[in-house]
Amino acid sequence: LFYIEKWVYPTGTDKLILHTTIGNSPYKGFETICETIFELNKANIRNIEWRVAGISESDQIVKVVRKKLKNSYSRTGLVLLGNLNEKQLIEKLKEAHMYVMPSHIENSSNSLCEAMILGMPCIATFSGGTGSILKEGEEGILIQDGDPWALAGAILELYRNKELSLKYGENARNRALKRHDKNKIVNDLLEIYKNISLSN
Repeated sequence: LFYIEKWVYPTGTDKLILHTTIGNSPYKGFETICETIFELNKANIRNIEWRVAGISESDQIVKVVRKKLKNSYSRTGLVLLGNLNEKQLIEKLKEAHMYVMPSHIENSSNSLCEAMILGMPCIATFSGGTGSILKEGEEGILIQDGDPWALAGAILELYRNKELSLKYGENARNRALKRHDKNKIVNDLLEIYKNISLSN
């Protein structure tokens, strides 16, 4: 479905809708999401709906972050979606203005690739191999890991510039479709196995 569906800039809502897909893990940056919402609220940006797929209120990471941040943990604007199937996830992604990946540690993020192949404008932390997946200033915005102020600024930059969002989303989709081309992946793997077998 990710190859078929395509993101379109959301209209008909006065909310800033953000989407993140993470797991119940301390290195996925859930606390950065909460800190960023707090900073945006302090700047009187209150029409936020930050949807987080993959975790729910009962997950340990939510309890830990809520305890750590105390009064800075804001329920307003934070929507925990829990686990979604492929169709539900795509529907939620397409409703959002942008995709945000706040991970502290990352290798090759499947969730970021999913957002890119839909053609969404993306913001991601410059962690692990992310810089090889998303080109800064061409397909989205890369920020320093664990920096809620930089993340808040990047969110507002995209939200206030629809043309930039559309440009990043289109570039991201074009690159992702090439990178995840099924035929190319199969052919490359077959070629690798062929070379291995010939060298033995």
